[in-house]
Amino acid sequence: MTGVGNERGLALVLVLVIVALLAALVSDFAFSTLIETRLAGTFRDSRAATSLARGGITVGRELLRQDSNGYDAQFSGEEFWRQPMERVPVADGSVSLRIIDLDGRLGLNALVDAVGNPNVVMVERFVRLAERLELDDPQGLADALVDWLDPDNEPRATGAEAQDYLAAGSRYTPGNAPIVSPDELIRVRGFSAEVMDKLAPFVAAHAGGKLNVNSAARDLLLAWDEQVEEADVELLLEERTRRPFRNLDQVRELIGVEAFSALNRNLDLTVESRYFHLDSQAQVGDGTRRIEVAYDRKADRILWQKVD
Repeated sequence: MTGVGNERGLALVLVLVIVALLAALVSDFAFSTLIETRLAGTFRDSRAATSLARGGITVGRELLRQDSNGYDAQFSGEEFWRQPMERVPVADGSVSLRIIDLDGRLGLNALVDAVGNPNVVMVERFVRLAERLELDDPQGLADALVDWLDPDNEPRATGAEAQDYLAAGSRYTPGNAPIVSPDELIRVRGFSAEVMDKLAPFVAAHAGGKLNVNSAARDLLLAWDEQVEEADVELLLEERTRRPFRNLDQVRELIGVEAFSALNRNLDLTVESRYFHLDSQAQVGDGTRRIEVAYDRKADRILWQKVD
């Protein structure tokens, strides 16, 4: 009898163990199924968000193509394209779009001319801008950037070429070519995150050869020429908040021939722009996507794209 009782007890224990194992397996399977379902849903939402973000870029390009008033003004309420669109409902999600005029900024690639030589005028402008922003060693930053862009391996007085980066243990060496995004500056000697943050609102990789006076910031206008006076720039800024400049004659009439001649010494001012930065962010359920592009309106071409 004792043997039979022991066998029944063991059988009961075995049954309980098997039931516990099955419960654990069922629970694990249910959890895995839930995770897979959530992942599948997130993947589906992410794909939908990607399509929506791309749609935002398409809308931005069309807004710029349809803008035919002959001027571009980042700070004017008259420009429809410059109005930020925040979380606009679309189907099951939403999209936000922001457009920035890049020709209101200093073009970094312009520090080196088409044949690879330093563009003295643009280098001096960069140095003056860095000084106004109170960055350390403005000339050193300019020289390092020129060495990063120019095709040769000869360092400038306070610049750096490949051998200097290698000696410092850097993972990066100069590309000896134009940059495609200001994000690349973090690789250039001296361009710390703090420097990048201060420069970001004033510079662009893709910008035309002329500065749009309707969109340029105060510090950049003051850095554009060494003889530019603060009073003239303040007058210009005040006037453009009331109404954008539709042509350069209006600028000359406002600040006078002498001040205008200094600001436009190199005949590189304009009131309209060619290059723009489009930032489209979309959300659908658990999926999010952000697409940024540099857009050449004249050629109707995307020059650079970043997808997050």
